[in-house]
Amino acid sequence: MPRFSEKIDCLKDAAKNRAEYAEIAQFFISVYSFVENSGENIGIKFKADSSKFSEKNREGLVLIEPADIEIEKDNLIKFVDGIIKTCAESGKAGIDELSKLSDVLPTQDIDFKAIFAAILKRDRKVIEEFSAKYELSSPLVEYIFEIPLKAALENFVDKITDNQETAEWHNSFCPVCGSRAGMSELSATEDGKRYLVCSSCNYKWSFKRLQCPYCGNEESANLFYFTAGEDPSIRVDGCKKCSRYIKTRDNRVGNADIPLDIVDILTIHLDLLASKEGLERGK
Repeated sequence: MPRFSEKIDCLKDAAKNRAEYAEIAQFFISVYSFVENSGENIGIKFKADSSKFSEKNREGLVLIEPADIEIEKDNLIKFVDGIIKTCAESGKAGIDELSKLSDVLPTQDIDFKAIFAAILKRDRKVIEEFSAKYELSSPLVEYIFEIPLKAALENFVDKITDNQETAEWHNSFCPVCGSRAGMSELSATEDGKRYLVCSSCNYKWSFKRLQCPYCGNEESANLFYFTAGEDPSIRVDGCKKCSRYIKTRDNRVGNADIPLDIVDILTIHLDLLASKEGLERGK
């Protein structure tokens, strides 16, 4: 799995060569640099046994359950506060709310484990209640807390040694953490075999080529895709039944060496086009 240094290098290249993405690339360079410098000191651990991955996979169970989340509170507060300061220094909006969130972090009654479990389960209620209590924007709160969770998950995935091909996993959600797919890719060496890539931990697993990963639709007449701009390797795969879409990289065409989460950042124009077509992001 690509490490943060590789992601930073790709963003630096984009900031230099793609003027339209220079500002957002610089923002994420700052965020990823902070994460990389923090190493393992994130404040989130998982007690799941990675050696049981294949066994749980065969049983149709995800490896990490919300109950497996363990919080090291002091390290977590330090990490999140650092992310908040990095975002405030690098961005132009939301500075007052970021400052307010920083002030409430040491509050004794914050259930950090519940927040991260809610993000994994896509339970918006916990985030909304927390945000309302402290008069904060719920999208901002979710974004800030997603950063340490995703970083910790990526560290965990790197250590999975029992990493056999998930041939028996046919679900559209991640076999490691249960999150939805964020992007997909078509293999350059396996005759265009399709893989879904987790929106949280970046683990990838094989999936049917002609199937919507969000509603399960397999009717080819209701599945479509489009590309835009000068890069045909990145496309939008849409579903007419659920009106959702996923961005897909065709590695047979190019850009296979760029981490997919960086591709995601640098293809916001495709998200805007998909929105104009009445499509909603599936992740």
